[in-house]
Amino acid sequence: MIYFFNKWHNGDFITQLMLIQKIQYLYPELDVGCCCYQHHAYMLEGMNIDKVELGRGTPEIDEPFYAAIRSKHKDAVIINTWLGQFDDTHDHCWKNVVNVYNRVLLKNYNSVGPPPFVTDYEVQFVKFLPSPDIQMNDQKVNIYLNNGRPISAHSEFVSGFEQGLSHFNNLDFYITSGTPFSNLKNIKDCSKMNLVELSSVSNRCDFIFGRGSGPFFNTFTYNNIHKQRFLLNFYNRVGQALLNPDEWPFRYKNDKVSNIKNVNELYNVLAGINRRLE
Repeated sequence: MIYFFNKWHNGDFITQLMLIQKIQYLYPELDVGCCCYQHHAYMLEGMNIDKVELGRGTPEIDEPFYAAIRSKHKDAVIINTWLGQFDDTHDHCWKNVVNVYNRVLLKNYNSVGPPPFVTDYEVQFVKFLPSPDIQMNDQKVNIYLNNGRPISAHSEFVSGFEQGLSHFNNLDFYITSGTPFSNLKNIKDCSKMNLVELSSVSNRCDFIFGRGSGPFFNTFTYNNIHKQRFLLNFYNRVGQALLNPDEWPFRYKNDKVSNIKNVNELYNVLAGINRRLE
């Protein structure tokens, strides 16, 4: 039995879930579990993943996760998937997700037989339990827009830009966070949906705009593999270890993802999409 935990936020939990599903694909006979906060547990519904739930805790402390897992599975190999535990894996990219798993596994493995290392770096796209579809106008281009500020502050894209979305009459915007402009005709406020439901919304959209947080990672599904993605001023906040700002490290194979730096760039991209239906 291998048990995983990540003590941080939605984006970290979803990349951990991608890793778990990758391991289940590579080693289908392996028993896998996850210790998670109660507010993350719903994302595991319908999956063959054993779980232990914790109340909302203090991210700086690992011990409650170890204790909860040991109380249920005393011999489990425990994998802490937080990227920040090694000096050279802070950058939030898929390669580091795999490397952290392999390092912690090598350190903690205590069973007979070869450890189930992950030896390739092809991204495993997340599979959530399907959610009910929402009504969409198929005569328009539907845009998934992760407009909320991430907890980890990987994006400081200006707020209030949603007001200008009314100018793009051929586009409908499905936004993940409430805004004073939610009453605009072409804005569909999805802020009351959870991440699994938002993932289903993204599967129906034509383009995906995000900020490198939970409501962006949840769009990494098989339905969305070849859709064009844009980031809103993403950067890595770990010292000087900045990622290439023009590439998103969770891209599918060699697909590039544009990083939009300001509102004018965003409006120019949207104008180009809007003109396709004029």
